[in-house]
Amino acid sequence: NDSYEIPGDHPLPVTLNEAVLNYEAGSEIFGWNVSCDARLYKRLADLPTVVFGAADISEAHSDHERVSMTELVNGAKGLALHMVNWCG
Repeated sequence: NDSYEIPGDHPLPVTLNEAVLNYEAGSEIFGWNVSCDARLYKRLADLPTVVFGAADISEAHSDHERVSMTELVNGAKGLALHMVNWCG
């Protein structure tokens, strides 16, 4: 797959992280070298894209992958706040 990278200081990841931190659903912004569809949004529609998960990254795509209800709700609240702030 093609790679995709958004600068860590781009307004999208910065403001998303600020919003989700309000609900203890954020962490430091970091790159992750994996295959995902973010590359397609950039290549086909020139959309800046981030990949966000509300749970512990160490368990992502593992046999023990899970998201608690609290993490799910807090992540959704953070995403909603980000959308309100981003779109006005």
